[in-house]
Amino acid sequence: MLHLTDRKLFVRFLTGNNGEKEIIEFSDKSQKRSGRIFKQIQIIWQKAAPVKISPEQFNVDAAWSALNTRIEKADNQGLHLHSKKIRRFNTSVSLVVKFAAMLIIAFGIFQLFRPAQKFKIVSSGTAIAVPVSLSDGSLIQLNSNSSVKFPEKFGKTERDLYFWGEAFFDIAADKTKPFVIEAGETRIKVVGTSFNVKAVPESDKIEVVVNSGKVLFYTLSGNSAKGEQVLLEPGDKGVYVKSTKTISRFKNENLNFLSWKTGILTFRETALNEVFKALGQKFGADFVIRDNELEQLRLTAKFDNESLDSVLDGLRLVFDIKIQKNGKDYLISKNGR
Repeated sequence: MLHLTDRKLFVRFLTGNNGEKEIIEFSDKSQKRSGRIFKQIQIIWQKAAPVKISPEQFNVDAAWSALNTRIEKADNQGLHLHSKKIRRFNTSVSLVVKFAAMLIIAFGIFQLFRPAQKFKIVSSGTAIAVPVSLSDGSLIQLNSNSSVKFPEKFGKTERDLYFWGEAFFDIAADKTKPFVIEAGETRIKVVGTSFNVKAVPESDKIEVVVNSGKVLFYTLSGNSAKGEQVLLEPGDKGVYVKSTKTISRFKNENLNFLSWKTGILTFRETALNEVFKALGQKFGADFVIRDNELEQLRLTAKFDNESLDSVLDGLRLVFDIKIQKNGKDYLISKNGR
């Protein structure tokens, strides 16, 4: 007969809910008291996989029947005891089978009725969303046409969420629970830092620009371990190219990577074609420069939350150029043309 303490300890041993001290304690006790019975239960547990059940199909009689079939099959594969020992341990083996069956059914029921984790999805639509506050104190600012999916409450060992679009993350520090963002084919792992992520599904690139702290930017290999990876520090930019499945680190030279969030545009001896590129990204407009000579002009200026029309008026005066709207496009040319 199995001692009550042995049964409790062995359940923890089978399910993996034990520490190093308990493993040693279990090993000592199993040898002193019911070592043979423990061995048989362990073999049956490994041979007879838990019965898979769902709330719609759960049937106790069917579960027991399926379990008995697995146990008989496991017995035919090598669970026979020596003929002389069968008579001696007949009662013990019967108890072993019943105890193992109880464990397997109980484990299946536990998995079935364990509370499901609840998730929230926040989408920004065509406008920049207000900051999203997470249960750990972290904040997420979503750019337009972006979404984030996260649990209402993070677990005890992890902080995971799913994201697509563009957003600025300000993650609360917690060294015991790393924060992991799943963005397409990449993962972003941090402890406490702030950074911008751009993972637009239609784009061939996923970009991470670090504002503070350190960020591990990586892909997954076939065995779910980290594949390619780069460690990013403040001022660094990580780029993953989907078509080539490569990930690289650069120094961020785009002063306006957060202009969508701050509303501030800064240019320092910036070529005019790059100026219009930045304006296009911030305001969702397309600019076409008709004269190649204009691309060589350079601008040093700062625009603080000004409208597109106000910025364009300033460029007209500074460079004496013509900016004409044509449908959704803006045509840029020299004055008089």
